[in-house]
Amino acid sequence: EEARVFARELEKVGVDLFDITGGWHETDPKSSPYWSFTSNVNFISDNNSQNNLDPLNPNYFNNSFNSDINLQRSFPGKPITAGAKISLRQNSQTQNISLASPVVNVNVSRFFPFKSLVKNNKGWRGIFRSFGMTYTMEGQNRTLFVDTLLDQGRYDIISDQFQNGISQNVTAQTTAGLFSNTWKLTPSVVYGNKMNFQQTRKSYDAVENNTLTDTIQKAGMAHSLSLNVKLTTALYSYYRFIGKSQPLLRHVLTPSFSFNYIPSLNESITEDVGVDMTPITYSPFERSLYKTSSTRDQALISFGFNNTFELKTKSDKDTIDGFKRTRLIDLFSVAGNYDLLKDSMNLSNLRLNLRISPFKWINIVSTSNLSPYDWDESTGATLKEYAVDTKKTLGRLLNTNIATTITLTSRESRKEIDKVVDQIDTYWNADYEYFLLHPEHAINFNIPWKVSLSHVYTINANTSISELSPDRYTQVQTLLLTGDLSFTKRWKITTNTNFDLKTLDVTNARFSLTRDMHCWALAFHWTPIGGNKSFLFSLRSTSALFQDAKIDIRKPPAFL
Repeated sequence: EEARVFARELEKVGVDLFDITGGWHETDPKSSPYWSFTSNVNFISDNNSQNNLDPLNPNYFNNSFNSDINLQRSFPGKPITAGAKISLRQNSQTQNISLASPVVNVNVSRFFPFKSLVKNNKGWRGIFRSFGMTYTMEGQNRTLFVDTLLDQGRYDIISDQFQNGISQNVTAQTTAGLFSNTWKLTPSVVYGNKMNFQQTRKSYDAVENNTLTDTIQKAGMAHSLSLNVKLTTALYSYYRFIGKSQPLLRHVLTPSFSFNYIPSLNESITEDVGVDMTPITYSPFERSLYKTSSTRDQALISFGFNNTFELKTKSDKDTIDGFKRTRLIDLFSVAGNYDLLKDSMNLSNLRLNLRISPFKWINIVSTSNLSPYDWDESTGATLKEYAVDTKKTLGRLLNTNIATTITLTSRESRKEIDKVVDQIDTYWNADYEYFLLHPEHAINFNIPWKVSLSHVYTINANTSISELSPDRYTQVQTLLLTGDLSFTKRWKITTNTNFDLKTLDVTNARFSLTRDMHCWALAFHWTPIGGNKSFLFSLRSTSALFQDAKIDIRKPPAFL
């Protein structure tokens, strides 16, 4: 009775008891080891957290409320997990509610169907033994509506706005060793299938002379296919110099080649529905739950060459083998791709990277983009012809960054930084180029603290010279301060701040909070200053081999 009296008093001032409900619930794994149930309910009936009487309550200034109910099932001895979820997102600023009910998923982790049939890895048998497959399926029923529809009881409108579909992906991959296992060949096939139950149709409005876009209730499928082959190896060269210490130069070349063929399997719609009835080509699923866009066939040959140079000299101070090793060039790499199906300008820009460390506490890094094509001297625009044919040069540097970095940390931590380069060298590809160039920026919980101060000098070619912008090149100088601190064994806070030396302004600032979860890393990134204001919550694998295993929740700059 006291609760009902209290509720009536709250209603007089416009507060509903439903506004302050919420809670987290989780089943004990011991009760059912193969079933898991979690729920986190945080819902307010009128989408206004400031109705709460207590302005010190954390929800008083909160604009977003998320509710999730999850049910998951694992199958012992099988690489299969299945689950279902109900998800609700509220935003009191936009007054929108996003509801996904239900979301069902089935995941089959990588399994090896031929492993039990093939007993060894010799010759062609190894290809079948290492052949693995993965499968994922997700089905959703989702809607986005204005919260006032709940107050009005317009559930018919909410129901009409639901979008639903099913997405499936199958990946098959194997690994083969060629030429006495000196080359590693990794072919893979990725097939995707997206079934949507809503499609987009466009029409021409003669009165307004514009294009109308409508959503129709019609089922349809979109397919995607990617055929990939990757080839890598490591080549070692040694050069002996004359001298008392008999220095030996070791050159390690790590080439990487890949071929990716992505056919366009979906037909687009071309109709005269544009302004003045001009033709428009669009995908019928561009506004569906699982969106697809109009694409062309792609056949890319990608290449990359990673080089390191190390000098080995005799030294009495070294007690291990009597030699001292000095890295002359930590990294020099060239990478790009060639599109076989483009009509012109098939070769991409070339990425050039260089990193040297004259002292243990200082690094000099240079990154450049080289255009292999000719350019107009008066406007700076890129032309279709190759520069080697017209100007007898390799091309034009579109942009170059030269960063000089001083890193302060302990001697033990500096050894951990060196390990980053050694580990990435083993599994090198273009995805890890940044940390090869800047290993001091990698998050490592074995390093309790480090601070880096960088001077970045940037030169950009002007590709649209005009009276307002007559300079052929623009120059920018920036001071970059980065650092991280482990305040517990598992928690680390990092910062990254840019300072423009010309305007004397802070142009960008980013703060991150990271937790080490053994095989996984939990991180929250916040960018409060700059044109890319945003935040990102991520959960991803810490293994270099499983970087694609990740969950990202982000709020991009366009929505802030």
